[in-house]
Amino acid sequence: MARWLDAANASFAIGGFAAGGALGWWAGSFATCAAAAVQCQASVDAIAAVGTWVGGLGTVGAVIYAAATLRRDEQLRTTTKQRETSKLTVHAANVTLKIRPTDYDEQAIRQIGIWISNPPGDYPLHNVRVSIPAVKISESMASIEPGNSSHVLCELRPPIVTDGYSKDLTLRNLENDLMLEFQIDDVRCAREFHQSSLLRLTDPA
Repeated sequence: MARWLDAANASFAIGGFAAGGALGWWAGSFATCAAAAVQCQASVDAIAAVGTWVGGLGTVGAVIYAAATLRRDEQLRTTTKQRETSKLTVHAANVTLKIRPTDYDEQAIRQIGIWISNPPGDYPLHNVRVSIPAVKISESMASIEPGNSSHVLCELRPPIVTDGYSKDLTLRNLENDLMLEFQIDDVRCAREFHQSSLLRLTDPA
């Protein structure tokens, strides 16, 4: 970027030098003619040619300056977009999930609750969906504002029989199959329960 600006400044300097030289030559010619009182005049065509050349340099300088400004603005937009994407990704990675049995006894789990917490920040979660394919659960949720939590209750049909197994082990098996999807701005993200990394489905426009 500095080289672009230096080039623009150099072009303007050359144009100024040329213009000054042309004006000096014209003034000197005029003074010489007046002093000598002879038939003498500065060539109009030569002056016009120099003016055209100087104008051309000015146009080139303006184009270079515009290109440098455009490049700088583009780099600024790219940097801003990358910063926003990074901030969004960190926020999405901190969304948390919890599974709790809400209807169970020693023999079976008949219902579970899935809690989703959106961390404080600037991004609400939209189009939230949780799924556990192993038990054919797929539920949609309302938007979740930053700093808030929401949950959904899911019936297990048929109930998961826990006779002979610990309830915690059964829940861990469900957690391993849990998938969360949500949207932040125009980015669709997916999270697995035990993975902090995001499976991005779409990129920012």
